[in-house]
Amino acid sequence: MHDVTVVLLTHPGGPVVSHVLDALASQTRRPERVVITGLERDDPEVAQARDHPLVRDGARLLVRDPLDGPDEPPLQAVLADATADLDAGEGRWWWLLHDDSLPDPEALAELIDATTRSTGVGIVGPKLVQAQNPRHLVAVGQAVTRNGRPGDSVAGQLDQGQFDQRSDVLGVPVAGMLVRADLFGELGGLDPAFGDGVEGLDLSWRSHLAGHRVLVAPGAVVRQGGAGLGVVNPTRTRTRTRQMALARGSWWSMPFRAVGVVLSSLLAALGLLLVKRPSASAGELADVRGALTPWRGLGARWRFRGRTSVRRRDLATLFPTSASAWRGTSDLVQDALTPRAAGARRAGGDGESGPVDEDAQSLAAARFGYRVWSWPLVLVTLLGVVLGLTWWRGVLSGLSLSRSGVAAGDLWPVASDGGDLWESWWFTWRGPGLGSAVPHEPWLLPMAGMTRLVEWLPWVDGDGSPAAVTATWLLFAALPLSVVTAYLATRSVLRSRWQRAVAGLLWAGLPPLAAGVEEGRVGPVLAHVLLPLVVAGFLAAARRGEGTRRTAATFGTALLLGLLGMFVPGLLVLATVAGLFLFVLGPGWSRARGLVLAALPWLLLGPWLQTVWSDPRLVLGGAGATTTHPASEPWQTLLLHPGGAQSPTLWWTIPLLVLAAVGIFRRGERGRRAGVLLVGGVLSLAAALAVPLLELGTLPEGHGAAGAAVTAWPGTYLSAVGACALLAAGLSVDRVSRMSRAGRPTVAVLAGVAVVAGLGLLGSTVWSGTGPSLTVASPPHPAVVAEQASGRDALRILELTPEGPSVTYRLEGREPGLWLRDRAREVSGLTVPAAGPGEEHLAATVNALVGQPSTASTDGADGEGAGTLADLHDLGVGFVGLRADADHALVEVLDGTPGLTRLGGSEDLVLWRVAAIGEGEDLVSPARIWVRDTDGDALTTVPVSGGHARTDGAEPGTAVPAGTSLVVSEGADWPDHVTVTADGAELVADPTAWPPAYALPQGAGEITVAPVAEDSTWHLVTLAIAVLAAFLALPLGSRSRSIR
Repeated sequence: MHDVTVVLLTHPGGPVVSHVLDALASQTRRPERVVITGLERDDPEVAQARDHPLVRDGARLLVRDPLDGPDEPPLQAVLADATADLDAGEGRWWWLLHDDSLPDPEALAELIDATTRSTGVGIVGPKLVQAQNPRHLVAVGQAVTRNGRPGDSVAGQLDQGQFDQRSDVLGVPVAGMLVRADLFGELGGLDPAFGDGVEGLDLSWRSHLAGHRVLVAPGAVVRQGGAGLGVVNPTRTRTRTRQMALARGSWWSMPFRAVGVVLSSLLAALGLLLVKRPSASAGELADVRGALTPWRGLGARWRFRGRTSVRRRDLATLFPTSASAWRGTSDLVQDALTPRAAGARRAGGDGESGPVDEDAQSLAAARFGYRVWSWPLVLVTLLGVVLGLTWWRGVLSGLSLSRSGVAAGDLWPVASDGGDLWESWWFTWRGPGLGSAVPHEPWLLPMAGMTRLVEWLPWVDGDGSPAAVTATWLLFAALPLSVVTAYLATRSVLRSRWQRAVAGLLWAGLPPLAAGVEEGRVGPVLAHVLLPLVVAGFLAAARRGEGTRRTAATFGTALLLGLLGMFVPGLLVLATVAGLFLFVLGPGWSRARGLVLAALPWLLLGPWLQTVWSDPRLVLGGAGATTTHPASEPWQTLLLHPGGAQSPTLWWTIPLLVLAAVGIFRRGERGRRAGVLLVGGVLSLAAALAVPLLELGTLPEGHGAAGAAVTAWPGTYLSAVGACALLAAGLSVDRVSRMSRAGRPTVAVLAGVAVVAGLGLLGSTVWSGTGPSLTVASPPHPAVVAEQASGRDALRILELTPEGPSVTYRLEGREPGLWLRDRAREVSGLTVPAAGPGEEHLAATVNALVGQPSTASTDGADGEGAGTLADLHDLGVGFVGLRADADHALVEVLDGTPGLTRLGGSEDLVLWRVAAIGEGEDLVSPARIWVRDTDGDALTTVPVSGGHARTDGAEPGTAVPAGTSLVVSEGADWPDHVTVTADGAELVADPTAWPPAYALPQGAGEITVAPVAEDSTWHLVTLAIAVLAAFLALPLGSRSRSIR
């Protein structure tokens, strides 16, 4: 026997209670009494209620006066007052409804029936649907994980009966809840700590802990408005849910679970913020706030003490899995990353077998993710790898991760790792030999980052040359990566995935890529890989109107241009001109996007802009972006041929160019976009024709091809022409079936010829191999030299190279030199240190060694003087090498030099070791840093930790007496770029001494040499700009409002 009392909770300004009374009067099983709260006894609504048919037919009406207070009283207090005088004996049940709750006629009967079908039931909840749209769900029970993360939400879903099998649940909302009266009192009613819509879940959880089941009766339907749910602030509700879950779990696990909530929610908040979902991110931060405010839960735990009769682990089946609880967050991220997939999921991609309701949703779409990859992309990428291996068949051993990579005209051997590259970029004293304070190359930063990633691979030999391995794999991966980037870029112009795959192969076969790889031009090769994406970004920016996607494409393109500008700055000039064209001539918002593309990439170069300002010629330089070869004929340039030997396939680019030109004759949007690409192609072609005419200077003596004129390599700009042509050709063939009957055959034939010619061009390149200029690199120096250069003494090698009657020389150590060749820096003098005592001493030492005047090279200057063993020690030279045959005349001269001991060497290098200096047991070997006594004799050495004598708290080999000096083998200006300390006290260099010398205090112990870093202010500003641009470049934003 069930005695049911309806507790009707009203709200200020809520619906009139007569609507609820009407719904109660229509119940197949009517309640025995109704308690109305929140209304004055003389309120007109109360008078209407007293005269309602439900009351006239026997239901007892009770009215509770409103609680005192200026604000709306909490639900806990209202409900406690409403039930204070009610009988809570056996068989008494309370049905909690709000003034916006409208139960269906069978609702109460279904709820009561659920209590009779099972034993031990304490609470039953109905299926809640939206009051205005009953076909959409509000709740069918409630579920959270043990830590309080909401499970799969049913709110807003179309009610298709998919949840009608639910029975036992963790909780139900207060609205529509049928609760046993005695249990309500046993549990202490609603807990005052947990309001904001969490009251029902908390009461249900306590019911479980007290040994009473909580059910949901899907057959009992209640149309529920928003006010009765109690959720005023969703983030506050999230916080209360977390606090409640932590309070209802075991006390000993509460701290650990709170830490887990904080860590996981912070990561989720950051991820959601990155994908531009601030509301969801705020919800995660609300979880953090809930975990960090445990006192509310502690009070609730105390009030419920002693009432638990069920072990918490016995409730495990009621909690959703962590995977299902995180599904909503992952769906948000996937919807942001793949909006088209989100649209497909929301539209329901599966076809129906017959007529269905227009509101029906695809449940399969909600269960399965959207495939973001495609078989054409996978297959064409694998094909690109196979073609790359075939193309590189002659130099495959250069791909070994434990060797020194490959070498070519613009890629020299190097023995450096990511740390060496970073130091060359970050510290103000850099470069090979004695070093200098010349500005760094901008490409050092991205190359350092990529090299560091390569070093993490388990197969890379850290003692080898990770930097050379990185450059080699960039060149090798250029072909398959070009296929991938062209596939992605042509998404904006081609709908067919197979057509995009073919476009990727055509792009990989264009002449600039082959020429760049075979000559070791890392910068232009990287540009060829990324330029299709850049051109597609410009194409998106040129469209009329605003939108998150176009803004993201604009900033993403600017970031790519910033990266390319570090390797090939000349592309930024071209991009600036194109951006200004867009700014002046573009429609609507495209003008603002054009201004971003014109200016932002330059800002991303940071302090290097000062170097460009001092010598604008550097803009046309870059990593492998210059040449000394004569310019090719203009007609060859028109065919996208960057120069060099002619090939029978020279003409095979014509079909692609003609097909691209056809695009401007397409009607509508395709024709307009093809016109934009035509303008970009013409600008790029003009640049390719102009740069060979702009002479940057002539190579100085000591460089290969000294006296040759240096110009920018036109292949970089021909890649830009090719990218514009590729996308324009895509516009020509996309949906060709919609063209006129007269033009359709012409375009089809042109497309077929272009595909055959393009694939033939790629096949010819692969079949021919990489050519003689790309070879497997040998280590720049023998293993003993490399080991000593990176060891504690950081020894250098003085390398001599006979060239006719003269000898050039290079002083090299562990510091990387100009291994990605930039002739623009060579002609501007940035690769040769300014003349000083160290350079003069070096030149004099070479003169004394070879017995004749030397010609200044990239690392030296002319000078005369005696070449002695002490001079070599002053230079930190541990080895002398001669790049000549073993029977060269200089071999005999060096064999007779005191202090040099011949070691042998390699095929093209004869090697000598420099002897230690001193007498008896006081011999001191060459080193980068040593201690000198008052007589000028070396006492001991000091181990170094990094490039250019960087030392991290090293100690001299022996005790330091009074009057000694610390001597460092570096350039004369080196003291201005380091801080030297002994036992924490800063030392001051002797301004008249070379090598740089510092007076040491007696007994000096820990010695530190700290290089001075670049001014971080501009770098931090650049980093902030880059981070902001990266955030704006995320292709995320509001969901589309319509599905097409």
